[in-house]
Amino acid sequence: MIKKIIHIIPYFSYGGAEIFVKELAKEQQKEIKFSIEIWCFEESKNKKFQDNILEDLKEKGIIVRFLTKEKNRIRRFINLYRFIKKYRPDIINTHLLHTTVYTALAKVLIRGKSSKILLFETIHNTKIEKPLIQRIITNYLIDRTIVISEKVREIFLEELKIKNNKMILIENGININFNFNFQIRDKVKRIISIGRLSEQKNHIFLLKSYKYMIEKGYKDIPIVDIYGEGDLKNTLEEFIKRNKLENFIKLKGLTNNPLKELFKSDIYVMPSNYEGLSIALLEALAVGIPILATKVNGIKDILNENIFEDILIENGDIVEFANKFMELVNNKDKRKKLSLYEVEKSKNYSIEKTAIKYNDAYKIFIGE
Repeated sequence: MIKKIIHIIPYFSYGGAEIFVKELAKEQQKEIKFSIEIWCFEESKNKKFQDNILEDLKEKGIIVRFLTKEKNRIRRFINLYRFIKKYRPDIINTHLLHTTVYTALAKVLIRGKSSKILLFETIHNTKIEKPLIQRIITNYLIDRTIVISEKVREIFLEELKIKNNKMILIENGININFNFNFQIRDKVKRIISIGRLSEQKNHIFLLKSYKYMIEKGYKDIPIVDIYGEGDLKNTLEEFIKRNKLENFIKLKGLTNNPLKELFKSDIYVMPSNYEGLSIALLEALAVGIPILATKVNGIKDILNENIFEDILIENGDIVEFANKFMELVNNKDKRKKLSLYEVEKSKNYSIEKTAIKYNDAYKIFIGE
């Protein structure tokens, strides 16, 4: 008998969790015993980006349902309750805390056959935003919690006292099948950074580091293109304008093809304050673009070999950033060596392997 699996996300965006769910669903759909759907709390503001994803998923036979057209918490909860009763999934897998909270509460109110659904949550980050709520939901209302790294498991064990036997470790995966190889150019001309313009992604550190290098007279500093949208856009724009960085740093908005932009660039910079198991970082590894990143949870756990020591920076250390950045810019051999190593390392994070582990976890709990 075919089992219905539902993944729930806030909406489609170029966020790591949302992109991961899209690729996971496509791979899981190959399992003949599963029927996969994605439910979104609301429609994306980026209609073009959303339409491209919907077309991709439709080709793979994956149904997408929207609870509301725009942000409306009451309507969202009512429709989620109705959807669960109407479509009667066997398993719901939520992604990100607020989707988990809504779904867990809706399940509590449901009676009859629909109340027997299994509820999984996937934890995509090392930062615990609402500890008390997370502890109650995970310990008492969730059947199993999927953690994406050993570090996430440690945090949930130590800080939230989640039982170890409730957690399943499944690392994120990506599609690593590319048709061409990354080219290491003699001269670095373009730096790229991709991520939400938010406190977590910490682009202000990148901007401050560029300001420092310019003031100190560093030569041949390449331009930076930053792709993403978010709450800190105005703050970053004001910093760029106030410090006359317009010729060096561009805020490019969203991109519908981040992989294309990675292949067109020379170095990928990730100045985050914290991460989970970053999809953007895994994609950069798979492309083979040399990486420069902060030494924080979720990044140092992936870039944990000796070869990466010279490209990891203490968060907030502008001088260290400047020195390691320019060393990478001016050392083609180092960039080439990094690129080759990154591509090999990325093979540990294929979406095919990840989907098999998700499917196996589901089968255990539905008795197959």
